[in-house]
This record gives sequence, structure tokens and C-alpha cells, in this order.
Amino acid sequence: MQQEQEITEQQAIPEILRPVEPTLRVLWEKIQQAVTLISTLRAEKNGLVERVQELETKLTELHNQNIVKNLEVEQLRKELEQVSKKEFQAIALSNEEKHYIKQRIHELLERINSHLQTPSA
Repeated sequence: MQQEQEITEQQAIPEILRPVEPTLRVLWEKIQQAVTLISTLRAEKNGLVERVQELETKLTELHNQNIVKNLEVEQLRKELEQVSKKEFQAIALSNEEKHYIKQRIHELLERINSHLQTPSA
């Protein structure tokens, strides 16, 4: 059967090409291998392009999330600063309040001293 196929193939090849037939067969095999390799590489390239697109989409999502988080952090900082200022203002005394407290302490010290200076009966 294989001999018949070879005879048929040999009959299909013109006589002038028979001396280069082995070279043509090797060339044909290399062309088929190249086609297979090109197909494989194209499929791999398509897979890589798809993966790059997925990663770029993910990067964009993460970048947007980072922007939102940074805005939230900045807002929290501002709120903390405002609360801190309000607390400081609530704790801070006006000059009148400070003067009143000093005066009151001075009065209390005078009373304590007066009690300490009076002899016990």
C-alpha cells in the first residue's frame, strides 16, 4: 500500500523535480512545523493580550479605590483636626475665667492661712 502511494506521488512529481524532491519534502515539513509554531504563538499572544487587559482593568480599579481611600483619609484627618480644635477651645479658658480662678484660689489660700494662724482654743 505504501509502495503504491509512493509510486503515485512519484508519478505526480515531474521528472525535472525528482532530484530536489527530498529537499522539497524537508522544506515542506519545516513549513508545516513553522505553521504549527505560528498558530501556537498566536494563541499564546492572544492569551497574553487578554491577561494584560485583565491586569490593566484591575490596576484601574485598584487605582480608583486608592483615590477613594485617600479622600476618606483626608476627610477623617480634617474631621479629627476640627474635633481637636473644638476640644482645645472647650478646655482653653478665657482671660476672665483665668483671672476668676486665680482670684478664687488666692481667696481660698487666705482662708486656709487664716485658719492655720489662729490658735486653737
